[in-house]
Amino acid sequence: IGPKWKDVVSRCIKGHYQPLLLLYADPRGTPVSAQDLASRLDLHHYTKAYYDSEDS
Repeated sequence: IGPKWKDVVSRCIKGHYQPLLLLYADPRGTPVSAQDLASRLDLHHYTKAYYDSEDS
């Protein structure tokens, strides 16, 4: 679609796309190791009580 995020957004708007999942890789980004990612995640937010709400 394009090298910039605004190109992706413009293409979705012009094509009337409503993607369920849109993946975008920043060409200037750097990879994150699984070990680094695990230390950044806060798993306390993903408890059973979180999923047992009346809205779900």
